[in-house]
Amino acid sequence: ITATVAAVPLPFATMPVLTTLQVSMVGLLGQLYGQTLNPSQAGGVVSAIAGGFLAQAGGRGVGKFIPGFGSGIAASWAAAYTWALGEGACVYFGDLMGGKKPDP
Repeated sequence: ITATVAAVPLPFATMPVLTTLQVSMVGLLGQLYGQTLNPSQAGGVVSAIAGGFLAQAGGRGVGKFIPGFGSGIAASWAAAYTWALGEGACVYFGDLMGGKKPDP
């Protein structure tokens, strides 16, 4: 879904939608791991895992200024980033389930 959204050829227009999808994904993964998160907490987990999220999102938006090619790059980046974010969230919540306090 994030790749499809990111392929829209409007620079920076898809950032709010991608962020909402990624925060929702982290919230749902948290539920699978027995963690109850509100959207604000899920956003905190996303920011703890993501590191330089805004810089990366900005780079994705700038790439869309290249017609056609930029949208493909943005879609690939969004899909890979969302996948990695989900993997990181699984590790984070798995540590919580195991009684460890994850280091942000």
